[in-house]
Amino acid sequence: MRALLALCIPALAAAQPAPKPAPTPAQALAKIEATYAKATAIRGEFTQIALNATFGTTTLSGGTFELAKPDKIRFDYVSKKKKLDKIFLFDGTTLWYEQPLNRRVTKTTASASDIPAAIAFLTNPGQLAKDFTIAAPANKNHLVPGAVVLELTPKQPSASYAMIQLVVDPATWTVPRSIVYVPSGDTTTYELSNLDLAAKLAPDRFTYTPPKGYAVTVAPAPKAPVAPPKPPAPTTPPKRP
Repeated sequence: MRALLALCIPALAAAQPAPKPAPTPAQALAKIEATYAKATAIRGEFTQIALNATFGTTTLSGGTFELAKPDKIRFDYVSKKKKLDKIFLFDGTTLWYEQPLNRRVTKTTASASDIPAAIAFLTNPGQLAKDFTIAAPANKNHLVPGAVVLELTPKQPSASYAMIQLVVDPATWTVPRSIVYVPSGDTTTYELSNLDLAAKLAPDRFTYTPPKGYAVTVAPAPKAPVAPPKPPAPTTPPKRP
């Protein structure tokens, strides 16, 4: 009987299907973009965590966001007291930044390419692969259990991005977290939750008129990314006589 079991067990083990290989970074990005490509409007909640590496301080904020393809996006920041703290709205040609507490508005002429790359996968499928090199984390400390992590390095030197990490849920191929690393060492983490990929949004959510009595400042258009400053060349100590 034991001999019979010994013969059967290897056969049973051999009959088990082999585990599916993990997708390559390019395949994972394609799955992400396919998920968001189906949506024409998206609504959700966000948490933004900004880390200042110089002073070691962390700033936490959050609220709700809405997006209408191809290029309209709105973030409503809400304070701890559940009051509207600020509005970040892009209507396709103009970027509006409203601060209700200070009764101030900043107006900037912009384009869809100025949408932060950390959320560009929501609006512009295919653009990330053109602007960034996609790879799996080289540092094992960047891995997240149960998630697929992609690291995006800009193909052209940028003062805005040293790297972007996308933390991906492989069950839904959505991105609940993205992390922006800048050359200074600062990071900004965006956590997205309660996503509605079939949201019905009113068009006036992306139409903006500054409230009466608010001071409006017109800011210059965003400049093209520039290369980070190079470190000074090492100096050679003088020879002793």
